[in-house]
Amino acid sequence: MKSEPIIIQIVLSIQNGTAEVMEAKTITPQTAASSPPIQEELEECLKKSPRKGDQSGTNKLTEVQVREIKRLLRLGASQAALGKKFGVSAGAIYHISAGKRWGHVQ
Repeated sequence: MKSEPIIIQIVLSIQNGTAEVMEAKTITPQTAASSPPIQEELEECLKKSPRKGDQSGTNKLTEVQVREIKRLLRLGASQAALGKKFGVSAGAIYHISAGKRWGHVQ
């Protein structure tokens, strides 16, 4: 007996860094023709970017504070001193300076 290929399609909702399974289904070759292509659904999900900056609701810093941090870093302030001043870790300041966090803020 020959087995048929099976595709498992999972639809995720990603909010504030947490992924939640919204839908999971098995697609066989017979049902694939009536299902929307997975690639199209993935591209649609990727277009919906998570909220950034002040809009995320989970940040300790505001965009105004991040601009000030970036300005002070350019002037030579240490990451440790800025972390203490703004109530975050030196690692958080490093991520800001490296563009890993708050990269959309100049």
